[in-house]
Amino acid sequence: MARSRIENVNRESRRAFSEHFRPIERLLGAKDIEGNEAFLEATGLGKKWLLRLIDGGIITSKANGDTISYSNLDITLGKLIVTMDSLGFGPKDGSDPGNLKKTFEFITKSLLKDTHALATEKT
Repeated sequence: MARSRIENVNRESRRAFSEHFRPIERLLGAKDIEGNEAFLEATGLGKKWLLRLIDGGIITSKANGDTISYSNLDITLGKLIVTMDSLGFGPKDGSDPGNLKKTFEFITKSLLKDTHALATEKT
């Protein structure tokens, strides 16, 4: 039984990593999402958690007049928080989303740096 659970977590971890860390997608630039409802639908977050994550500075919306928009990185971070929660590493399990954001930013910067280095490397 325990082995099956570990295999499931490993499979889900690999899926989450491949889904959330796509450096080429970031280099090409994805469009921002406008509005809270569109963000909630795109990420799977609940309204309560979105407000907490914004208040904590983890998700950073941008206001342009009456329109609120969220960057591709915020969207990816929101999806990652939902995925980590489903794996048992969410806020209700004692995990701090702020730490997840720091890790996410570190990995994203590393992937972009490595991708840039590969793209500019002379053969």
